[in-house]
Amino acid sequence: MALIENKIDAIAQYRQHERYTLRGEEYRVKGICCHFKTALIAPRNYHSHDSDCYQVRINYEDVRDWFEAQADERSAYIVTLFNAAIEKRIYQLPPDPAISSFRRSIWELARREFPEIELLEPKPGRETWVIQSYGSASVKYKMFSNNGVYSRAVVDLELPGKAAEVEALQLKYAIDLESLSAHIAPTGKSASIRIEVPPISPPEFDESAAREALRAWSRLLTWWRVSANSR
Repeated sequence: MALIENKIDAIAQYRQHERYTLRGEEYRVKGICCHFKTALIAPRNYHSHDSDCYQVRINYEDVRDWFEAQADERSAYIVTLFNAAIEKRIYQLPPDPAISSFRRSIWELARREFPEIELLEPKPGRETWVIQSYGSASVKYKMFSNNGVYSRAVVDLELPGKAAEVEALQLKYAIDLESLSAHIAPTGKSASIRIEVPPISPPEFDESAAREALRAWSRLLTWWRVSANSR
């Protein structure tokens, strides 16, 4: 079974990919399907905070090109629909000044108080999550909302391609996880070492909440650099 999310330019909804995964597991347990995969169909340049979590990515451009090769009237019409959607995505919404300011405030706080995380200066945009790659892992400061109300935030140290190893990682790092006040969470194809942090409501900048998140970020990154990589 394929659980498919179709996007043109909308942002990801609250725990969207996670809810697809939970639904697929429910179908599997109930015997509705034996296996399932999550899939995203969207224009090639579409990106959201969870777009890399989907197991299958299908680009509008590839589907359009397939129909274009069929050379019949119905396919020609479908090609025009895909072109319209692709062109809509090209004309992206401009950066949100309030969200850009929110992200910059986090960066300025990190630069002053947590230089060890080496957070890069953010570009203007519309994405609230703060994400940075460190080679074999990435750290993501995630804020979750439900019906527009932000109620939860986490900091994840994400290990790509480790989703199937969640239980093994939990056992391997059990003592470290306890000292970090962290746990292992599956995140799409990845496994994440997760610390729950105080909620924050973008674009309103709460320095105290952001500081706690950056402190968790620093703890995770320091642990990963010193402890995990030495094993």
